[in-house]
Amino acid sequence: MSDWWNRPHTPLDHGELQIPLRKRMGNIDAQLDRYKAEQARKDASEHRRIRTETRVTKDRVRDLLASLSDERVMQLAKPFGCRKPHTARAELLRISLGNLASFVRALEREVAA
Repeated sequence: MSDWWNRPHTPLDHGELQIPLRKRMGNIDAQLDRYKAEQARKDASEHRRIRTETRVTKDRVRDLLASLSDERVMQLAKPFGCRKPHTARAELLRISLGNLASFVRALEREVAA
């Protein structure tokens, strides 16, 4: 059994409840503002990191698509109804945005072959 009943507890002081939160136990509003600002900084840095990684990966996909021959690009984009290599590359890039990492691996295998 827990010792909750045996712990000393202070009676509820209704006078203390009437004191605003900013004056009771430190300024809780300032503490919340500091916490929110810290979380926003963490989120912003994480967002910047992800955005940079995505940009680098997209550039890698563009380079790999540019290194493929026009005929091979047209073969890869045939299911999408592309008629020109330029539009085929653009369509493959658009499709790659769903899963950049797997497209990079597939295109690297394609270029190596």
